[in-house]
Amino acid sequence: MIPLTTILSDSTGPTSIIEIMGCGASTAGQPSPQLTPQQQQVTASISAVLEELHQHPADADVQVKGCKALRAFSQQSDENDVIIAKKGGITQLLKVLQQHPTHAGVVGAACAALCSLAMAAALVANEGGITQLLKVLQQHLTHAGVVEQACWALRRLAVNAENRVTMANEGGIAQLLKVLQ
Repeated sequence: MIPLTTILSDSTGPTSIIEIMGCGASTAGQPSPQLTPQQQQVTASISAVLEELHQHPADADVQVKGCKALRAFSQQSDENDVIIAKKGGITQLLKVLQQHPTHAGVVGAACAALCSLAMAAALVANEGGITQLLKVLQQHLTHAGVVEQACWALRRLAVNAENRVTMANEGGIAQLLKVLQ
């Protein structure tokens, strides 16, 4: 597991995610009172990262760092997957894919974050994630890192039989065969 501070340590400027995470906890929404202080802090930090992604959609650097932060939170616990999903993180990650379809760094980071959200795989599929991930494969066929992250995310989604049917119906088998060529 990569510490979040390591991922974000190169952030600079007034709109950096590290700055938001340091001071944004009190303004990122009120966590539920039954949560432990640590859970409240994690919830507030996830909210702050999502707000940063929402506020700076055109800033590729912020998008990459935000996606990496969400992935790091997701990798820490399944509970964090649920928090990310409840706070709208899946929708936000799919928006990132739509807003930066040709930026390999952003797309790769968003796919990696979606892949990490194992507990929320059904929500990723329900919100159009399969379609988005297949588009990623089409647009980044020659970028091995992006293809790898998109394939891992699709693999997570393919655990569900209904998702496999959706993938097949949307041309996923042909797209995956292109990846193998």
